[in-house]
Amino acid sequence: MKRSKIPAAAAFAAPLVQDDGHSLAPGQMAAANSSRFEAENFNQEAQDYAVGFYEEHDLLEIIRGIAPSVPVSRRFSFRKGVNSEFFLSEDDDIRAIGADFKRVEYSGTEQESKLQNKGLTIVIDHDEEGNNERTRNMKIRMLISRLLRNDLRRLIALLEAVKTNTARTWNPAADPLLNPFQHLRADVQSSQTAMGIYPTRQVWGRTAWNMLQDLVEAHDGAIGKMDVTPANVAAKLGLDDIIIVDPVFTTPGGTAKNKILGNGVFTYYAQQDADIADPSCLKRFVDAELGDNVRVYVEEKKKFTVISVEHYNRQLAPNPIGIQKSTTSAS
Repeated sequence: MKRSKIPAAAAFAAPLVQDDGHSLAPGQMAAANSSRFEAENFNQEAQDYAVGFYEEHDLLEIIRGIAPSVPVSRRFSFRKGVNSEFFLSEDDDIRAIGADFKRVEYSGTEQESKLQNKGLTIVIDHDEEGNNERTRNMKIRMLISRLLRNDLRRLIALLEAVKTNTARTWNPAADPLLNPFQHLRADVQSSQTAMGIYPTRQVWGRTAWNMLQDLVEAHDGAIGKMDVTPANVAAKLGLDDIIIVDPVFTTPGGTAKNKILGNGVFTYYAQQDADIADPSCLKRFVDAELGDNVRVYVEEKKKFTVISVEHYNRQLAPNPIGIQKSTTSAS
């Protein structure tokens, strides 16, 4: 996995205020005001730097692994079909002489939606931090990292919203012969049964992944010799990808680090090159013009510089029926 330099966690703990467009304190991060995103404030040099940092960011790699990007217009619609209809099988598809083919229709609900414009702003005081490229780029990195961390938490919230959960007890001390792959294959089978399509990926919290490693390492049987890597586990289960969610977050005003995903394991279908109509359980709709990227605006004043970063996307679970959730614990 690619790794990016991420600003200190304390930068993400600062309370987020609403930028009113003219009274933001230096160093304070705020939800961006639309007045910041004027064409005259667009900065190509800062934009080029931001795009490079964004594309190489480890948080973006995790997000894209969890939910494929689908380019759309800023207002778009998608159909939520009746899942069972896609698997109908009948014996009346033979045309009689002189007759027409049987006409079939698929029901479903047309959903209207629009992309969300997300952005953050920060002020650099020239006397406190200088007015130079290094400081500007550091602030751009901080803004991008916070935007991506927010989106990753939203994606995990979509997964956590599934109604069913299977509790798994993984304790090598209590049951050293437990085969965790029986549990994982059951999740895969449950997803396929509910969805009608074999799942393509699993999303793991680091706590759950560590417990899997502990079980395998303690096992005396054949699986004890297995090298527990995402690629090996995915191959064993017949999946395309396994994504491990490592990042943490802090809450405004706090210092404690919380795992974005801890002991959860999610199994579901997501098509790699997704489009607006495919049956992926999760999708990240992005601006067809901007793509899954950001824009940077730099507003230069005599004594301070205002930097704003924005992007457009909407993360949805258009087909949640196939998402299977399990949680691991030692007891």
